[in-house]
Amino acid sequence: MGAQDKLNRQRASRKADRENIAAVLVEIAATYGAAVERRDDGPNPGYRGASIALSFSLNGVGANVDIDNLHGGKTVLIHWYNTEFPARNFTQRFERCVLSRLSYRPHHKATSHPADWYSLSMALDAGLMLAMRGEAFMSESA
Repeated sequence: MGAQDKLNRQRASRKADRENIAAVLVEIAATYGAAVERRDDGPNPGYRGASIALSFSLNGVGANVDIDNLHGGKTVLIHWYNTEFPARNFTQRFERCVLSRLSYRPHHKATSHPADWYSLSMALDAGLMLAMRGEAFMSESA
């Protein structure tokens, strides 16, 4: 079984799987030197089970991922935002690479909508790579 299949078999409803998913995402962040903050949350009855919340930041780019079973435990969203002021808009390339739905105008926030855990990990990888290279934002003159 390949890495893609192994990651996609993980379910956020299971503690060991949440840990495995988090480990993959933290390893990606370490590749680019991104700062990572982790928070473990207990279950919220009637809403979702236990979760691992990860926050990433690198060169003005921030990203939040909650590994939980809110969306069935098979996938989740990445919320991208600026950590600097004044906020600059993301490039269209950044939005495409992180699997965000392109808005009708440039924006300082983006949301990744991946199909599965592997796609989420690739979106995180792409976003952090562009952040590391200083290619996530439009120029200030644009």
